[in-house]
Amino acid sequence: MEPSGQMRQPDVPGPFAAASRRLFGGLARLRGGKRAFHPDGVVFTAELILVGEEQRAEGSILGQRARLPAVARLSRSLGVPEPLPDALGIAIRIEGLAGPGTRQDLLFVTSSRLPGGRHAPLPAPRGFFGHFFTTVWPYRVGGKVRMLALQPPEDGPDSPRDLEGITRTGPGARYRLLIASLEGPWQALGELVLGELRQGQVEEIRFNPWNTADGELRPTGPLMGLRDPAYEGSQDARGAPRGWRARPEA
Repeated sequence: MEPSGQMRQPDVPGPFAAASRRLFGGLARLRGGKRAFHPDGVVFTAELILVGEEQRAEGSILGQRARLPAVARLSRSLGVPEPLPDALGIAIRIEGLAGPGTRQDLLFVTSSRLPGGRHAPLPAPRGFFGHFFTTVWPYRVGGKVRMLALQPPEDGPDSPRDLEGITRTGPGARYRLLIASLEGPWQALGELVLGELRQGQVEEIRFNPWNTADGELRPTGPLMGLRDPAYEGSQDARGAPRGWRARPEA
């Protein structure tokens, strides 16, 4: 049985939710049944290593000391033909973040580390290991509004911007997990380590920022309520089941 981990979202007027659902459903149909955004990707097993920075994490579950299994999907956001530069995405699902049986989805896209620019998806000509990733929209972390980010190491592996390249260089790659206020400096909370390629899961896994493990770590902001109907519209157009994933994993 799938655990129930989806947080109640901000109320959105029905017409706006319906418009979001229609828009993303239409985009998915135009793509021939693929996701409206991030249509193509690769999936890896992963591990999230939290170093116990409780103060930086505002007393939230991100401040614990733990090594947690995860899965990560790396993708090109708009799906423009390779090798043209595209915004790149990393979606991760963390298992057991708030205790056994809980799951947390976090979605990142290439953006800027600078205040003001942290909310804008940006093209990534230097590839998956050459750019900064943020959640774009803020999270409420331990009762305070914060941004989360992933930073690749400066001395990391060769940085492909195509999906075939990332299947070769992805295993073992490490990203620092960072936190900041909307305008403050970034501080480290831990590290995401990519593991084995699991391409058989690329279509069956469904990410949603409202899949939350704990009320102390959840999306916030007036526009965040539109994301769930957007995902529903995309999934319905593709004939994909809503929820955590298409079928239980072995």
